[in-house]
Amino acid sequence: CEIGDVIVNELENNYGISVVHDKTVHDVAYTGSYQRSGETVNRYLKKYGDFKLLIDLHRDSVDNKSAFTIKLNGENVAKYMFVIAKNNPHFKSNMMHVNDMIQISNKLYPKLCRGVLYYERGACASNQKKSNNSILIELGSYVNTLDEAKRTGKYLSRVIAEHLNGKK
Repeated sequence: CEIGDVIVNELENNYGISVVHDKTVHDVAYTGSYQRSGETVNRYLKKYGDFKLLIDLHRDSVDNKSAFTIKLNGENVAKYMFVIAKNNPHFKSNMMHVNDMIQISNKLYPKLCRGVLYYERGACASNQKKSNNSILIELGSYVNTLDEAKRTGKYLSRVIAEHLNGKK
């Protein structure tokens, strides 16, 4: 949630983008976590309608720190990647967001984005079936420090902002 706080702060204060940041813990038990988070997403979609971008923010569980860390502007930051479920009726439109964000990220911060991991059948399609604008981001891994992940939040916010504002 602290990385989400960084992203919210950056988007709202530096880019003028309004954000709804839900901090509900859905994964006390992995089984059923996407079902529980899907109910939360449904509540927000009912309240606000669709969003320009729905982000499900995770961290990875791989223990190879060198694969998940890069030096950027003299600081260690956690790399991130997108995860997309192919069993999702919005796959093509969700991928349009991902591809644009990867292009922006590679231009601004080469090697910060690790690319895309595709799941043929993500649990509940990783809730990406709920919107044309839904993505999942794995930001770092449990081996990254909180500070490394927070620094990434700052860079990722710019990528998100430039994507939403149509800049490249």
